[in-house]
Amino acid sequence: MFTMKNVYNNQHLACDVTRNDVTLSFTLGNIVGKRNKPEINQDHHYDVLNSYLYYKGDEFKDKLFKLYTEANDSILDSMLVTDDIVLPTAIVHNILDILDAVDIERYLTDVYKLYVPNSVDRDIPDDIEKDGRVTRVQTYSRKDYLELAALVLITKATLPIIGEYAYIKSEELNTALKEYILFEFYSGHNIVNNPAMVKLFGFGKMIIEQEAKVENVDAIRVIEKFISRDQVPTFLLANVLFNKVAMETLIDSSDDNLLVKKVYTFITGKIKIQIGSANAIKEKKALPDVDGSEGDRESFIESYRVLSEPVGYAVELNWYLSDIDRIVRDLGVSFSPKLLLDAKLAASKFITHDIGDYHIYILSVIFKRVINPKAINYMDIDSIINIVTVGFAYLWTGKYYNLAILLLAAPVTDNSNNIVINTTANKNRLSKELKDALTVIYPYERVINDDKTVNVVEESINTLVNNMYELLWVPIVSNKYIDACNLANKGNSNRYISRDRLLTSDLKLLIAEFIIENESILFGKEK
Repeated sequence: MFTMKNVYNNQHLACDVTRNDVTLSFTLGNIVGKRNKPEINQDHHYDVLNSYLYYKGDEFKDKLFKLYTEANDSILDSMLVTDDIVLPTAIVHNILDILDAVDIERYLTDVYKLYVPNSVDRDIPDDIEKDGRVTRVQTYSRKDYLELAALVLITKATLPIIGEYAYIKSEELNTALKEYILFEFYSGHNIVNNPAMVKLFGFGKMIIEQEAKVENVDAIRVIEKFISRDQVPTFLLANVLFNKVAMETLIDSSDDNLLVKKVYTFITGKIKIQIGSANAIKEKKALPDVDGSEGDRESFIESYRVLSEPVGYAVELNWYLSDIDRIVRDLGVSFSPKLLLDAKLAASKFITHDIGDYHIYILSVIFKRVINPKAINYMDIDSIINIVTVGFAYLWTGKYYNLAILLLAAPVTDNSNNIVINTTANKNRLSKELKDALTVIYPYERVINDDKTVNVVEESINTLVNNMYELLWVPIVSNKYIDACNLANKGNSNRYISRDRLLTSDLKLLIAEFIIENESILFGKEK
């Protein structure tokens, strides 16, 4: 016996996967929206998939259940990890490997005898686009429909694993991008080349192109504030897969319940929701700059913030960050009042510039024990000033002078009047000692090929610093801090800086050392 069915465990919607007398329970609550819960809770939600698994025989069911068991163990292990890491995509890829879309389509056609609605033509006419009213990508033939039905069973089979992972990592998942992030479980696998998935992708891309030409362009722009324009079709595809395709039962295939119609309605509806978000963008009054002039002090992170964000969380967070003394106390450190005063003055100037990847990266390392690293997305201007102020003081007191000055530096393009000093020729690589220490703290590797892997944190440092070298960094702090930095680094010319040259050749080493020391594993003693 092998069955999959939906149940409620401790008020959470779950999928129980049972093989003989052993049952694995996977929580679905965080991936299944409230709108879909009544639909997915139907007793026959997995009927067609269960019938296919029965058809495949005991050996196939044993292998599949073993993969579910391994996936369950892997997800439980991930509970021990609180940092952002590469998604454990292998636990889904292994299941995708044994689910043959062609075989499933054949089963649905010849064995299950899936009813294809009469409104679905056997073939798509060659002149379908002649009158310009419809396109080939939005038209489904009988074969297209059966390929989509096969994709329904494939996504349904992976939903328990992805759902459980989403539940375990619920506090770390960006709600607005949840489906888009979880789509990574499919990326890198040949499933993305599945004809039904390719057609859905093209379908979303077509609608995006249509909507961008009319009044709904603001909706597209709202989505683009989260992701790049070329990723918007993938964003829609991920939402369709998790919210419609995986929810489909295939039991009622009548013309009134046509899956293709559901998909089209969902995608266009998603755009309409974004229109509402676009209209809800906060309008902030321009605040006076520190020099007394009027200007837009809205930070880059706050740009295009929408009212649909979790208001209660944002209010609580900004209340917490409104008190610098409270932040410092919870960090378990102390700073001189003069240092904090200087840092806050500089941070108030800094906030008029864009916050870049470096700032977010370093702030995440510093404050990960106090607040969620992603919380910066919900901070108002004063909160960002306070967290950057404390961040600078934290780095400076810890004798990471170069990193502190960079935290209060603005990245600018080369159209400024400043002179760009090329420091890329002598960028030091991480030593074996540092790499080993990072691996102890973050034992997560990304496979490059059969013979090579790379630690994900080491890779993130390399990517971060390489991108930093492409910009000019202008310091906001006064010259006395640059002079003090050079005095502290006397005898180490690699770390000398000037107002025109903030990026040193050993920046990767500095960041790695700071991460390690902050974890109190290797560099716990005073430097």
